[in-house]
Amino acid sequence: MTLQRRRRPRELITIALLIATVSVTWWWLESAQKEKRAPAPAAIQQPDAFFDNFTLTTMSQTGQPSHRLTGERMNHFPATNTAELIAPRLLIFEADDAPWDVTARTAVVQLDKDTVWLLGDVRAERKPPDGPPLVIETSDLFVEPNRNYTETSQVVTVRHAQGVTTGLGLQGWLDEKRFTLLAQVRGQYEPPVR
Repeated sequence: MTLQRRRRPRELITIALLIATVSVTWWWLESAQKEKRAPAPAAIQQPDAFFDNFTLTTMSQTGQPSHRLTGERMNHFPATNTAELIAPRLLIFEADDAPWDVTARTAVVQLDKDTVWLLGDVRAERKPPDGPPLVIETSDLFVEPNRNYTETSQVVTVRHAQGVTTGLGLQGWLDEKRFTLLAQVRGQYEPPVR
């Protein structure tokens, strides 16, 4: 019996060493495989071009400005064909009406889809010449300028001539001046001053 007791600690130490060796080997092989699968971070994160204090204007088929995008800085990333913007301002023009003026802290433009994702303190404003402005405020806003379409799933505040309306989520068709608040809608009506 004493021989069996002495062997047991040796066997346990041997088994523990084997398990540790197998675990370390498995971890090392798994790490090597992940490195092969993951794209090089430099290829994704390095811009191939940048612009400071830029202005981009897109023209309509009639030769009139359709929308104008300005900002403090634009970095273009070729791997995703996106541009990251600092302090963007997007003007969306309409033939017979005041333009929409949309600002944010940052934005991401998907260049092959003509979409703009505005992020942080987003404010969209239209100032008609004959009345008070219409102001939309939210934390982020997705815009398709060529379709005059916008949406968000975040909390939205809309300030208009009749008062203030808040809600969760918004879809908007800018050229039709039509907006839909999607949930938790609350409004405060303020009668016009005579």
